[in-house]
Amino acid sequence: MPVEVGIGDREPPDLILLDVCMPEMSGFDFLEALQSTENINRTPVIFLTASGELVKQRSPKHTGQLEVIAKPFNPCILAKQIADFLGWNDAIDYARPSFAI
Repeated sequence: MPVEVGIGDREPPDLILLDVCMPEMSGFDFLEALQSTENINRTPVIFLTASGELVKQRSPKHTGQLEVIAKPFNPCILAKQIADFLGWNDAIDYARPSFAI
């Protein structure tokens, strides 16, 4: 299924959280397919992977922001990393137990 099928004319997401190892296609292939999708090709991407350097080397064409978070990760820390990456850190109260992504 083409990447564009799930996107259509919708507003692009604020962020794409992407695992490098996926069953149907790699995260690299997915990111490459995004480059041809006009309304999403500048969306920031965070890769989740056990080998961060590989991601930085394989993704030089991505036109948006690119970050790598190593696995395994703590979900509570992941939420803060995402908010920091997007510049939302002042708008979120992490002490609240109801905080979730």
